[in-house]
Amino acid sequence: MRLNDHQNTAQDYQTARWLRNNASPVEQKFWRVLSINAAAHGLKFRRQQAIHPYIVDFACLAARLVIELDGTTHDNQHAYDTKRTAFLAAEGYHVLRVPNTDARHNTEHIVATIIDNAQKRLRLNGDTL
Repeated sequence: MRLNDHQNTAQDYQTARWLRNNASPVEQKFWRVLSINAAAHGLKFRRQQAIHPYIVDFACLAARLVIELDGTTHDNQHAYDTKRTAFLAAEGYHVLRVPNTDARHNTEHIVATIIDNAQKRLRLNGDTL
């Protein structure tokens, strides 16, 4: 299976595009810091990536790493988040959940942790950076 071949539908891509164009201020700031720092380490992340039937906030497909920013809407959807994480794990992805408050106030530290995780996952898989 190709890294981004997830039986995505046209609706998945349309929804992902809408989410990218309507990102929250926290997500916009986080994306700027993540994408710049990841590129400096030879990593590529995508935002609002379709992995059918879900759209994940950020993904490094090569490292099979998904980042989810969790705002207050996630407070009442633990069962859904658990099901979603289990599906992504079955597809070979590791999911890191980041509370919006951490993404807002500890951006640099969180991004450094994400980059470290991506690099470790690539090394474990035998991929080079």
